[in-house]
Amino acid sequence: VAKQSGASAVMIDAKDTDGTLFFPSALEQVKVTGAAEGAYSNFAQAIQKIHDNGLPVIARVQCFRDPLAARRLGEGSAVCYQRPGTLWLDNSADKGGKPWANPYSETVQSYLTGLIGELTAMEIDSIVQFPSGYALNKTYYIGESESGVSRNDVLKNFVASAKQAAGSKNVILMQSGEGALGGGESQYHGSLFGSGADVYAPDLRLSGLKGSITIGGESFSPAKDPSVFLAAAGKQLKAAAGNATLMPLLNASSDVSEQVAALKAAGIESYILYNEGGSYTAVQ
Repeated sequence: VAKQSGASAVMIDAKDTDGTLFFPSALEQVKVTGAAEGAYSNFAQAIQKIHDNGLPVIARVQCFRDPLAARRLGEGSAVCYQRPGTLWLDNSADKGGKPWANPYSETVQSYLTGLIGELTAMEIDSIVQFPSGYALNKTYYIGESESGVSRNDVLKNFVASAKQAAGSKNVILMQSGEGALGGGESQYHGSLFGSGADVYAPDLRLSGLKGSITIGGESFSPAKDPSVFLAAAGKQLKAAAGNATLMPLLNASSDVSEQVAALKAAGIESYILYNEGGSYTAVQ
């Protein structure tokens, strides 16, 4: 079905935002987190079947947005709220807020790169997805002051570690649309372009963007005029990314052909289509 729709690769989720894994893992840390308890036992066979049909596979790995690792990988593994000892949550507790894993933790980093290594052994390119959240200005990272490494640089350094774990396979960096378009100061403490990822995949799904986004001093409405917004966003991203490859994430909706045309007009030829229900049609 994917090939009939014109797809050149298939993206799957390998690690979710709740920390769970969809594939079996032999890592000792996975036994501690319990992340693979509901994993698909035939995951590798499914990957091979996609490969046999002539399509590469890209696996999305949610990095640091991981309440299991934050709670179960030991001291220093969680982001704290203003001071050590109090967990930071990505929303209020009564709204289901969850803790995140600490990017300064060597234990957390080795856990994530170990998972990327296992996916690489299945001939899978990895999407490293960095999260965005709530009250990030009140976070406290154990190990930050001792390391002397900025919060922006610790994320870039992780990309380098992910690339090492991935070997010859690609590492695709996915980040929020607002963060990629210049609003990354509060989310990523600066730009993540130039981190050395093989491909940059800003999340431009219209359903997840703010009502109004400012680009180059001009305000755009993604929902009301998606093509105009995406044309402006595409130009901004091209300027920020330089010669790096861009592959934005788009909703696979009824107007996706118009969205793709707007990106192509800005010089962006590659994109990822995502539909939670798994329904896709060919882009005209």
